[in-house]
Amino acid sequence: MKRQKEVLQRYRSKILLTALVAILPFFLFSPIAHAKSYYIKDALIAFDISHNGKIKVREEITYSLSGKFHYLKRIIPLRGLHVENVQVSVKGAAAKIQREIFQGRGVRIIAYISDDPNNIYSGVLNKDVTLITSYELSGAVKLFKDIAEFFPKFWGEGWPKPVKTLIAQVSFPAKELEITYWVHPKDFLKSVKMSEGKIILRFENIPPHQFIEARFIVPKTLFDKNAKFAKKFGYPALAKIKDIERTYKIRELLIRYFSILILVSAFLIPLFIYFKWGREPKVSYHAPYEHEPPYPEPPSFVNAIMMGKIGVPTLEGFVASVLELIRKGFIKMETRGKNDIIIKLNDVSSKGKLNRPEEEILKFLREYLNKGERSWKELTKIWKGSASFREFFDEWKGIVSWELKPERFFTDTGSRLMKAYGIIALMAGIISIVMILFGVNRMFHPTAWNLMIVCLGGLSLSGLISLLLPEQVGGRWTSFGRSYYMKWKAFKRFLSDFSLLKLHPPSSIAIWDKYLVYATALGVAEKTWKAMKVLVPKTVATESSFYPMWGFYPFWIGSFYHPLREAYAYKPEGGGEDIFSGFIGGDGGIGGIGGGFGGGGGEAG
Repeated sequence: MKRQKEVLQRYRSKILLTALVAILPFFLFSPIAHAKSYYIKDALIAFDISHNGKIKVREEITYSLSGKFHYLKRIIPLRGLHVENVQVSVKGAAAKIQREIFQGRGVRIIAYISDDPNNIYSGVLNKDVTLITSYELSGAVKLFKDIAEFFPKFWGEGWPKPVKTLIAQVSFPAKELEITYWVHPKDFLKSVKMSEGKIILRFENIPPHQFIEARFIVPKTLFDKNAKFAKKFGYPALAKIKDIERTYKIRELLIRYFSILILVSAFLIPLFIYFKWGREPKVSYHAPYEHEPPYPEPPSFVNAIMMGKIGVPTLEGFVASVLELIRKGFIKMETRGKNDIIIKLNDVSSKGKLNRPEEEILKFLREYLNKGERSWKELTKIWKGSASFREFFDEWKGIVSWELKPERFFTDTGSRLMKAYGIIALMAGIISIVMILFGVNRMFHPTAWNLMIVCLGGLSLSGLISLLLPEQVGGRWTSFGRSYYMKWKAFKRFLSDFSLLKLHPPSSIAIWDKYLVYATALGVAEKTWKAMKVLVPKTVATESSFYPMWGFYPFWIGSFYHPLREAYAYKPEGGGEDIFSGFIGGDGGIGGIGGGFGGGGGEAG
């Protein structure tokens, strides 16, 4: 007994310390048990589509609130769409509603809730409250040349809390019709019911920050011939959409496949992708320079292949197309003062004389040229104050890509695989290393687990390198595309080299003008303009379409596209953050995965 007392006395302080450490978390973190929390108990998102393309939308979102809450918040991004008749109500509590409509961008709703109708800011305690929103949309139905598309985002990535049950309901304006649809992602889809032109999708246990969308394809005949509330596109879309959806499924299969093999093939996979899809075809072309444009291509096409992401034009391509309209006589340039450029419309019919990207730019400019003319500064100032240029340019890029058919030039299968692999490798490597370092299993086999950490470090490095590689490494040119690229690159070198232009000058001022347009598309316009100013006599230069700029500063072409960069980066006035900028999705042309309209998010507080 005495021995036991001595032991107890010796370890008493340690026992007390251990007990204190054991009970301390209960004192420190006990408020957490009483802190407020919430989740989305259930949500109903219903779309009723009319023959004219207008859509009636109704949302019923039930917040299950535990603790004291004072408001419900909902943000609905609707880029490029027109919204009207927005109605908001609350079931389960007294409410004061604040709503803001940002046409072409979305809707923000804040509902202040209370158990006491006489004190609306007192909040509610431990109850379910439903936010009910309804509105009408124009522009959400897209009519392409071959099909009609409806691409809503039922649930957005802006929700920080999970949703237990989501019911998405779409009613089409016909009881019997053929519907093709895809859901992104399908992981949470539990059931689908279709009857009398209505489709009901049920989703369960959607985690935070997870979007849910569906793309519906229906016959164009479902809608009126004019369908004034739908967006119309003059090109077919079904083949492109099927390719997008096929790629989405392939990526899912590849991700699952790589998740099994990636730890033992961290460097073999990138090498395999390169040797399989990335090696360039051999071509016999080796000329250092081209003295003439190698192909009679529109400047927007050349820009889309040579600059930026292959198949997607840049702002330089847009400016080059504007200069091409000037060169062809559909637009005229004049100057006012020392640095102001005036754009005038010439009364010339463009029917059958312009390619589609140029025709679209001409139509876009006509909307803004007051009485047939306007200064470029005034034009870009208007565009900087709205989303009109950004929306047009995004749609115009899709038109150029469609007309160009980038698959003739470049196969990006390997590039897409390389990027997908890089993301998986980097994330899997880092997460696995963290789990090993902080897990308990490491202590049982330290040498083996340390070797695994080294291998995962190599996996992470391999993923990072794969992400940073240019798309030409994973993808590859076709034989025609490789030759096309090399010849235009040689012509670009020629346009950039004053000594070569001096040695082989164009034979007429009209050719100089054409060279300047291509130089703009290739990003070397200033160099060509400087050479033109030196090598072309002023008496001859008067015949140039760009002669009004002869006395301007050398970098006048840059004054065309620098303001456009600001217009494309448009943010609403007011100094605050654009509340819709953090959401993926869009409205122009054929949307990719995650590109459905709506979604957004919300919160309670």
